[in-house]
Amino acid sequence: MSYGPAGRRVDWSAHEVIPYMPRFGIALGLFTLCQLISWGLVGAISPLLRPETAINSAMIGGIALFGVLYGARWLLVS
Repeated sequence: MSYGPAGRRVDWSAHEVIPYMPRFGIALGLFTLCQLISWGLVGAISPLLRPETAINSAMIGGIALFGVLYGARWLLVS
């Protein structure tokens, strides 16, 4: 249950081992946060919407927010 040694690099100037940074965990955390924000915003106006519309809006809104934020990360890093 540990990361493979292939993901480690050595910073020769400081003589430290820089650990591998998993991307899946960050993406999963961001996706969960986006879903929570979306469901919270749609839940605030849900008395005005039909249940099917509210659920679809929250799901699509969360996925769209995740796509925008995760895509912005790739644009800023690249």
